[in-house]
Amino acid sequence: MKAKLSQSLVKQITVLLKVLIIAIILIMLYFKLIDQQDLLQEMKALFIKGFTENRWLLLLVILLMPVNWFIEGLKWKIIAGKIVHLSQWQAFKGILSGLTIGFATPHGIGDYLGRIMTIKHRQRFFLIGGIMLGRLSQLGVTLLFGMVGVFYLFGLKTVVYCSIAVLVTSILLAVLFNRVKHIKSVGRFFRMVDDYSVGEVCKIILLSACRYFVFSLQFLIVLFVFLPKFDLCLNVAGVTWVFLAKSILPSFNFLSDLGIREYSAIYFFENYQIEILPVLCASLFIWMVNILMPTLLGIPFVFQLNSKVEP
Repeated sequence: MKAKLSQSLVKQITVLLKVLIIAIILIMLYFKLIDQQDLLQEMKALFIKGFTENRWLLLLVILLMPVNWFIEGLKWKIIAGKIVHLSQWQAFKGILSGLTIGFATPHGIGDYLGRIMTIKHRQRFFLIGGIMLGRLSQLGVTLLFGMVGVFYLFGLKTVVYCSIAVLVTSILLAVLFNRVKHIKSVGRFFRMVDDYSVGEVCKIILLSACRYFVFSLQFLIVLFVFLPKFDLCLNVAGVTWVFLAKSILPSFNFLSDLGIREYSAIYFFENYQIEILPVLCASLFIWMVNILMPTLLGIPFVFQLNSKVEP
């Protein structure tokens, strides 16, 4: 009897948590959009003009969104494959669930929980290390290409200094990570990283590079739509800079990456006397397509998350 009551209580708490997460997402989204009200009004004319003159290009950007998250789903299949086989649809649901919960949590912590809770295997929490491996591979690709933007802004000398700093930091993180694996309380969640073969790690890195190419292409297309004078080299450098800043600057609260994206875009393009409003318009459009839309699509999957595991 007690066991049944306990299970019923856990189920009720789980449902309440799901409702609370969705409520937080919707409330915070509302206030964020209210904060951006003035900016949105100024951008309205640009959006109308963009859709009127280049609707097919903007439609292409929207169609590339599922391609972006499909690639991330392939990465998740490889990572989760160490304990359970996932179909592409199951992997996609895990990605959207993680994105939706991560939307309302600092540092995207909810992304770990959302992905893991879609898997019912009893060893699912051991995938934390695998998720971190996927994130680090994406960060590594972003850092590599981000040096293009650094070069444009600060020159070759700064690129050399940054490269040395990244190398030293990577070595220190590798040493720290190796030590963490031997701490009994938390190390067990990271030891699975050793189970991934060199070939699997290379696939994860390659897929990370493909994702980077897709969302960079999206940003370049949108910049082309909203900026009448399109300088390909400059915009490529600007895109790499924006993604670099978004990846390395800390995100302490909900949606803070949107503010980082805006600020980093302004910081880069204003150095070249480029009108800022179209750049902000492009940045906001990318955020709506790649973050807002899939987050809203992932809301139904959050209600399907289950705390039960298979024996």
